[in-house]
Amino acid sequence: MANAIIQFMIRSPKPRLIHDVLALLSSATSPDKLIATSLTVLSAVLYVTTCAPSVLFGDSGEFQFVPYILGIAHPTGYPLYVILGWLWSHLLPIGNVAYRMNLFSCFWASLTVGLSYFLVRNLIVRTVGGVEPLVTRMAAGIASATFAVTQTFWSQAIIAEVYSLNAFFVVSLLLLLLRWVEMPHYRGLTIALAIGFGLALTHHRTILALLPGILVCAIWSRRGQTSSGNPPSSPQRYTLWRTVVIGTAGVLLPLLLYLYLPLRAPYVPYTVLTLSPEQQLVLYENTGRGMLNHIVGAAFAENLRLGAASASKLTEWAAHLKTVMELLDKQFGLIGICLAFIGVTRMLLGRRWPWLILIALSYTAYVAFNLLYAIGDVEVLYIPSYLLITPLIGIGLVSLTDAASKMKVHHIRHGVILLSLILPVWTFIQNLPRVDRSSDNAAATLWQPILQRPIPFGAILISNDRDEMMPLWYYQYVEGQRGDLLGLFPRIVGDPAYEDIGGVLDEAMGSNRPVFLIKQMQGLEVKVQLENEEEMSPLVKVVGLAANRVPQYQLDDRLSGLVRLIGYDISPPAIHPGNAVIVQLYWEPLQEIQYDYTTFVHLTDEEGNLITQSDHRPGGVYYPTSLWKQGERLLDVHTMALPITVEPGEYRLWVGMYLYPSMQSAGGPIELGRVVVTS
Repeated sequence: MANAIIQFMIRSPKPRLIHDVLALLSSATSPDKLIATSLTVLSAVLYVTTCAPSVLFGDSGEFQFVPYILGIAHPTGYPLYVILGWLWSHLLPIGNVAYRMNLFSCFWASLTVGLSYFLVRNLIVRTVGGVEPLVTRMAAGIASATFAVTQTFWSQAIIAEVYSLNAFFVVSLLLLLLRWVEMPHYRGLTIALAIGFGLALTHHRTILALLPGILVCAIWSRRGQTSSGNPPSSPQRYTLWRTVVIGTAGVLLPLLLYLYLPLRAPYVPYTVLTLSPEQQLVLYENTGRGMLNHIVGAAFAENLRLGAASASKLTEWAAHLKTVMELLDKQFGLIGICLAFIGVTRMLLGRRWPWLILIALSYTAYVAFNLLYAIGDVEVLYIPSYLLITPLIGIGLVSLTDAASKMKVHHIRHGVILLSLILPVWTFIQNLPRVDRSSDNAAATLWQPILQRPIPFGAILISNDRDEMMPLWYYQYVEGQRGDLLGLFPRIVGDPAYEDIGGVLDEAMGSNRPVFLIKQMQGLEVKVQLENEEEMSPLVKVVGLAANRVPQYQLDDRLSGLVRLIGYDISPPAIHPGNAVIVQLYWEPLQEIQYDYTTFVHLTDEEGNLITQSDHRPGGVYYPTSLWKQGERLLDVHTMALPITVEPGEYRLWVGMYLYPSMQSAGGPIELGRVVVTS
């Protein structure tokens, strides 16, 4: 029935593009459609079952509220994702908005798995040929099922993220290319392939990695058809230049979606954030230059590993290539990698150059870009490369069974089939506990108690981590909770003043608004005074600067030109054996400090014998010396336990800095003075 409907739609008059897309869908046989549909449904069930139930941290938290309010996402903007997500989140009457956007990824991931079956099956037939359909279908199904449960793809299929839609575009474009190779002079297919590539480009820029493989494969195939002496008949014959013109126009047309950014920017509530009348943060500059910078991701240019080759660079690249192999092993295991290697060998021996070039060039381009792009979650950018490995696994599996059949060793053939069935099952068992997000309520657990606290109107909430702040924006813009609060984090804008947590604190306190940390951040006491109030927990109130008073003992001593010790306090006034002695050091950086230093306070006798000491890294994890700014004043508190056995008398107090674990000193120690211990 379904096939009859499709055939009827094909015969009915309509635009050529729709005609060719429907023809592509109808070209598959019923068993193939059944297997692909089954894979789609089963993967959808799996993804929905393991899907995150609510709001999330990080980019996922951002992609849960941006589409719903038709906002602007971080560079490169993702206009197609935002528009489709707006439709999805408003039309799907299931759960809260955050959950709907998680399901949005499930939807595209499931379609990707189903389409990957057609891709693998098609490439198996083109590469091996002459193998019974049952074997090719089994191999394609197993390969696609394995891809469905690979750790990285599965992890992105169950949260609000852009990577499942990107994978959908990758597999769709490859399928259209295979169809175009059969009929390169069909204008409808050229338009479909070009527009599909343009739409993919408005979603995720890494789709450009497919371009070299697509172009070489297309040119190679066209040359082969021309040399065969069987060019297509008129009127479907199109010259090369016409194909180029149509293709270029088709790619460029969808890029008009980027006009969404300047048209929508005036209505997005967070493009400009106001701390005070004098302090405004421009998150999206609504100018031609600002739009261009946003689209090309200029803010991420510093993450590219560019530079002249050197011995250290080669060592670094070798380490990165090792990481690539480790990530590949994490997805498919040794069995999958071996099958893919067999698949490559079969393509080489069979001289299937167009398809081998397509896969090899595309895979190399993706890996090369990821090696150049130094970001923390770069592993998710490898998903298209895993999709390209999947057909090789299918080809390798068919090659093994085909070899066993030709040798008439049926028990080996059955063993290969059994072994291959283990691959997706074992991958699923291994990854389920690692990937499952069905109980992930961490973001709601953090933010719901905070939003229920009596936070003063207009307060600023600060975190050192952008990822932690995204759920607040979700609750504000989607659920309308505490829209008066302002969430800040380092690098919220490109202004150097917001480069780190220290700069964010300075700007926040300069606004004269109440300021709170959203969590305990031990070490920030070196910069600011903090108050913990039980009724505000887990919030920590920022009272003011820590070193805002005159030291008890004023000094002007320097350590290697790095910092100046401007004074210190010591308490209690009367020091007795067994007491805890508190020494507060007032530091002023004289320049940018490259490393995280450890400071010490030592108490010695006249001969230099150590009586007691305190060594620690001032600022801890959140504000170490490498983040200190020239000219600011910081309070470094040391507590020393005086031994009960110490004799009354006069002792020497020393202070200094060194690097741990090398113990390299930042200049000679400074003698603060003499301390009198009384009985």
